[in-house]
Amino acid sequence: MAKSVAQYCDIAGMSFAADKPCFFAHDGSTCSLIRVHGTPTILAEDELKEKLIDFADLIGPQLGKRGHGLTISYERSGNIAEDLDRLFDPLAQASERKGLKMEAGLRETRAVLEGEAIAERVLIAVWTYREAAVPEQFREEAAQRRSKMGYLPVSDFIQDGEGPYEVIEATHFAAVNSVLQGLKTIGIMAKLLGEGTKEGTREDLAEVRRGILFHETPMAWQPPSAPSFPMVKKKQSSDVSSLFAPSINSVLMTSAARASNDLRTISIGGRSYAIAQMTMFPREMDQFGNLIKSIGTGMDRNAKMPFRVAMHFEGGAKVNGFKQAIATILSALGTANKNIYRNLEAIGKKFAQDQDTFVNARLIATTWIEPGELESTLNDRRSTLMRAMTSWRGPTMADSATDPMRLLSETAPGMTAVCRSAPAAIAPIRELSLAFPFGRDAAIEDQGETIFMTMDSKPAPFRAHSPLQTSWLNLIWAPPGSGKSVLMNAMNVDFAAYHNSAKLPFIGVIDVGISSDGFIKTLRAALPPERAKEVKYIKLQNEANARDYFINPFDIGLGRRKPLSREAAFVSNFLAEILGAVSDPKVSALIDALIANLYRNFSDLEVTNNCRLWQPDKDSELDDEVRGLGIALHDHKPWWEIVDELMLAGRPDIAARAQRYAMPTLNDVITLLVEKTLRDRFGDLCETCKVQVESAVNRYPLFSNETRLDIGEARIVAIDLEAVVQKSPNSDADRQRNTLMFLTARDLFVRKVSGSSDEIDAMDLPHDPKLRDLYKKYWAQVFSEVTTIRKRFCIDEFHITGASLPMVNQINQDVRHGRKWGFEMILASQLVEDFSNLIDMASNVFVLKSDTEQSLQDMQRILGITEATQDAVRRNVNGPSANGSTILLGRRTKNGDSWLLLKNKIGPVRLWALTTTFEDMRIRDALYSHTGSVDLALEILAQRFPTGTAVTHWNEVTSRSSAGEDVPVKIATELLLQHNAQQHRAA
Repeated sequence: MAKSVAQYCDIAGMSFAADKPCFFAHDGSTCSLIRVHGTPTILAEDELKEKLIDFADLIGPQLGKRGHGLTISYERSGNIAEDLDRLFDPLAQASERKGLKMEAGLRETRAVLEGEAIAERVLIAVWTYREAAVPEQFREEAAQRRSKMGYLPVSDFIQDGEGPYEVIEATHFAAVNSVLQGLKTIGIMAKLLGEGTKEGTREDLAEVRRGILFHETPMAWQPPSAPSFPMVKKKQSSDVSSLFAPSINSVLMTSAARASNDLRTISIGGRSYAIAQMTMFPREMDQFGNLIKSIGTGMDRNAKMPFRVAMHFEGGAKVNGFKQAIATILSALGTANKNIYRNLEAIGKKFAQDQDTFVNARLIATTWIEPGELESTLNDRRSTLMRAMTSWRGPTMADSATDPMRLLSETAPGMTAVCRSAPAAIAPIRELSLAFPFGRDAAIEDQGETIFMTMDSKPAPFRAHSPLQTSWLNLIWAPPGSGKSVLMNAMNVDFAAYHNSAKLPFIGVIDVGISSDGFIKTLRAALPPERAKEVKYIKLQNEANARDYFINPFDIGLGRRKPLSREAAFVSNFLAEILGAVSDPKVSALIDALIANLYRNFSDLEVTNNCRLWQPDKDSELDDEVRGLGIALHDHKPWWEIVDELMLAGRPDIAARAQRYAMPTLNDVITLLVEKTLRDRFGDLCETCKVQVESAVNRYPLFSNETRLDIGEARIVAIDLEAVVQKSPNSDADRQRNTLMFLTARDLFVRKVSGSSDEIDAMDLPHDPKLRDLYKKYWAQVFSEVTTIRKRFCIDEFHITGASLPMVNQINQDVRHGRKWGFEMILASQLVEDFSNLIDMASNVFVLKSDTEQSLQDMQRILGITEATQDAVRRNVNGPSANGSTILLGRRTKNGDSWLLLKNKIGPVRLWALTTTFEDMRIRDALYSHTGSVDLALEILAQRFPTGTAVTHWNEVTSRSSAGEDVPVKIATELLLQHNAQQHRAA
């Protein structure tokens, strides 16, 4: 072994330009590091094989000549903590900024990932050697560098401040871009490390160092620059090296190494390594995934066994000598020994294929133990690695040679320019490419509020409002009981608590039943009491005497006498659903005429109008507030005048309430339909439509009167439609009822959060300059807040609308505005057919279960999935189980479409937060009240009932309780007492 471990690192210096990140060796060879994330979509084995061969063909030309080399490495370990810190720290900070006390769920999710997730690294070191430069130019630049420093008394251990050699740089980055473009062409996600990073950080060099000194190297490590304070010399000399930045190798490799007596292991940086080298390649290369399977995956005891495989390829392999030797041997041997003859003949044919590129190939593998692990564990892992490598199509593997430290260094991509220890094989890059570890699942995002895992067990964050997408429509599909509502509510909790903002986002949920109850109550309980009003649950009623739930679908924004185009579009969709049974082609034109005339008739800005007049006791509470501001009320005073006076008084909140009584209602549509102007134009169609509207007025008092229901200051609201819809619609009337209720509930939320400042000039406001200016300023202020806050609108049980055309039209309109409004939608349905008219606009598709061949065929027809994806769903997407569930996530991004299987595991804390079981909900809510802490309540429940339910315990307590006893309070009290006793004993 060398005297210093620094001698095992070839890196001398680095570049300083963020757009051209690289580092260079002592001999001038230049290297850049590429991180390969993997494939963003499911690939069949044959499909992956074709892509890898295509990649080999694309990079073949650069490896066909001397001067270029690649090191491709794959590393797996259980060192996931730093990756999780990067994912979870921003989430905890976001929750804290919002004033939410919801750490328990985050801790649990992290604990789940710590137990199951792995860290994977696939790196490519692209080396360009001095042979790639014109020799005379390289010698000239080297001489110039020596002359600049020649008069200074410095040692060889300082960094060359000139950076990488200019005569190599252009050729080098052409090679780097060739690799990057090749990966992009075959659909593999990759990134050039160090590109675009802030000054001073060196992600690439940190990765090189972490390959050996992982526990001593933080992710943000960077080599030191020239020292501010020179070090004191041990003895007097003229050497001024301490005034310059040290050579990279001297700061990269700083720990002492110790080899075992038999040279089979080496210890450095807290780890002990065992290294193996391939001394004979197999006859045929196998796909890399099969090697990983041999070592262990999933719940296998070796699933987290750390190991690294490094493949070195040097271009310009000389094959002519081998061609001649083989030809001579074949001629002399004849066919006497058929096995040897056939083998040599096969090798000769490969060499004769001039279209293939041959390289010098080497392969090294290592495994290790972490600090504190037993030495015997390393022996077990070494045996597992050797066995797995040997079964990988039968190569010959051997222990490290005489210098294990050199061999270990050569497993860290970028550490050494060339591999000198392991023996080389001359092989075609096309065949070698089958072993490239590029077919791993790639997480599309690097940050996100909801954290899944890939099937490779890597963290896979999902980001709401992803900047990688141009619109945000999420579709969730699965049969009943497959976890649609649980997934939606979990994602809503994550979005509310952990999205990167200081305020709660706007979230609206249309629910049918109590599935969102846990989401709402958990958030409300996690807020300070004075902010509980920011979260609201509404159970809609459709009864004539339930006046507090009335919603007028004809309401428009404050001060506007006529609707904006988006408001008119909603009213059009609403009327289209009411008149859906009318098949006349002129219905659409009639609806447009109705909308125009309705608002014109009730506008005080029209010369001839029927604007509504104030009536006593219409809203006595409002009347008292108006009079309290000194505004006179009388029988002939238009409501619009009252609205404007309230604006002048600086009370837009009361003005908005007053405007409700200036708006047209569904009854006014009936009045219009009997007017002569419309009858002359549309004839009997008016009478037909009048009958339909009259029927709607009678059946739906909910939206046939002025609005009374308002979400107020709520930012997060769930609207439960269970009492107003048919869960199993059997007729067109049922489906119409459902769609109208969904549309109305949608309007109640969306009208509060939609729009943007570019609409202000299009508003039909009073002509008076002072009033007009007041309204414009009001809307400018509203939009300045609303447009900066992210929004999400969710519809559960979407299938009960029958995906009616007006409903689909409304969703399309909302999605088109989504980017401008910062508006995201989630639709959950039991029927994939419901999404046939929406799939083209979808940004994300979640499939939670597909349990029949017919459903798989429907998926392929509607979602457009490949046969490989269909097969993956058939084998893996089988609904929730005790170990969580596997889901299919399809994503449409600016970089293309992807389909990946993801593992979704929800622990007991989150199960308790989201439960919809009656008994469990009541126990949870009682414990929220008893403890005053969401975190404490959920942790007590999760510890006592880790399956996420206490129904059995409820039944036991109920059986021994007296009549009239409050069972949930009794259980909550009991649980809290037990918890306090445990805490006391522990103290």
